[in-house]
Amino acid sequence: PERAREFQERVVQRGDALFSTFFNVEAERGRLRPTDGVVAGRTLVGMVLSMFLSRQIWGGKHLDDGVGDARITDTIVDVFLNGLLPRPA
Repeated sequence: PERAREFQERVVQRGDALFSTFFNVEAERGRLRPTDGVVAGRTLVGMVLSMFLSRQIWGGKHLDDGVGDARITDTIVDVFLNGLLPRPA
């Protein structure tokens, strides 16, 4: 429990604060639509972590599936950031 608390304080809560600040500032500038910065940040981290696990830990990088790092990066950026773009009026 002590290590879990320490991880939450040092990593998760700091990340939550950084993502919240970023998403709030960008929403105020009109570059992203307003959203819950904590949930959005954790969603982005979850997308990246899921791909890392499937590729590096579960052996996906050894498959000839045509999914390379550039394709993964482009898709995550597209799905995540396009989902936060302001909606047309």
